[in-house]
Amino acid sequence: MAMKTLLIIEDNIERLESLIDTCRLSQEEYTIISAQDEESAHSTLEKGTVDLIICNTTLNDAEDCAFIKELSTTLPYIPLLAISTSGGKSCDRAREIGAVGCFTYPVTSKQFNEQVSTYAAQASTGTVKDIPIHSFLQMLENEEKSCTLQIFSGLNIGFIYIHDGVLVDAKTEQLDGEQAIYEIISWPEVIIEIKFYNNQREKSITKPLISLIMEGFRLKDEREERRKQEQTIVKPQHSLKKVSITGQRLALDIGLKIKIEFNTIEAPLESYLIGLIPENSIIVSTPSHFIVTHTTLPADTIALIKFIYRGRLCLFKSKLIRSLEQPYHMLFFEYPSVIHYHEMRKAKRTSIHIPCTLNLNDDERYFATFTDLSSSGGLCLVRTKGNDTLPQAVINQEIDIHCILPGLEEEQHISAIVRNLRTSSQEVLIGVEFSAVSTYLKETIRQYLYTVENKSIFQKN
Repeated sequence: MAMKTLLIIEDNIERLESLIDTCRLSQEEYTIISAQDEESAHSTLEKGTVDLIICNTTLNDAEDCAFIKELSTTLPYIPLLAISTSGGKSCDRAREIGAVGCFTYPVTSKQFNEQVSTYAAQASTGTVKDIPIHSFLQMLENEEKSCTLQIFSGLNIGFIYIHDGVLVDAKTEQLDGEQAIYEIISWPEVIIEIKFYNNQREKSITKPLISLIMEGFRLKDEREERRKQEQTIVKPQHSLKKVSITGQRLALDIGLKIKIEFNTIEAPLESYLIGLIPENSIIVSTPSHFIVTHTTLPADTIALIKFIYRGRLCLFKSKLIRSLEQPYHMLFFEYPSVIHYHEMRKAKRTSIHIPCTLNLNDDERYFATFTDLSSSGGLCLVRTKGNDTLPQAVINQEIDIHCILPGLEEEQHISAIVRNLRTSSQEVLIGVEFSAVSTYLKETIRQYLYTVENKSIFQKN
């Protein structure tokens, strides 16, 4: 079981330290975070999960229970224990506006820690998967349950607030109330986390549950019908090529952003390349969706992996070998044997190795290598080896390039414009656009690129 997190909000440093010491006397182990003002408290609540809030009723001499009312209204799914210096009406007011309990300074450690343990455990009482949200809502209605439901579906997150089985309010990123319910009902493959509810949400849903479900499905059917009609319009499709990489190492940069598509999730999930084991596996970071929802992917899960590489949209299907949570969240997929790709650039381009010299000014000359070439531009690599210094080029700077291109015997002089730069301590990559190239030279480059097209586009040079 994960360790519970307590947020203690108290502006008096002595009382704050006393509360922290009291919580540490508990048999339970907690992660304890403290805040001495509203701004710090909000910052903590925005950053991560808090299971229980402990808050002074008169924080920073504000109106009695003002901040407690704000927290209870905006975060009705987090239990809140109030602490008062005076007791009496102050505690009554705190309970009235959503506090689950109220203690008067100085607190009694045994009774206080019993309450802390009880309500921290109620912050989240379980996760439900593989049950449609409308069916689960009907179950809660029959059982007259009170709770907050946090619903995950792909990249979508929503909340539904329920009191005695009756829907009170709902919220998604863009919708509230009944409109949010209609949206959530249409979500596929939901994961539902059952949370605490303090009954402080203003009621905005008046229709009975069955009416909401029927209307939600009607609107869903309408959207699907419109989508089908839109798909009947003939749209140009990307032409995909494929290349075998059997026996070759993928020349991809660690940290490369990738998209992963699963059949069970509507939207693609973002991830990053962590490592490669040639002929064995490709290792990526676990998408945050699975970390937040505490979902473990079963082995053999099939996924479509997409990434952009040197102006190409690349993709391949792969099977999950295993997933790890320690020491880091990682997914291991089978190493691909074939990669499909679509050329996003207008001009055909390929990886090459052609020596050249760059002239930035009259007195600045650098030895370089063309590592990428098309009829309209290329990528020049300048390393410290062979050069006294690295070039200090700038975007849109005009430069001259001298090289002997394949198929030509004479050295070519090409004028170009710097379009992008990537600099490190050992090398500079300069992306250039040719500004004056003859028709004959363009055709020579095209012919050369076609002759080497069968070489893997992903092989290391």
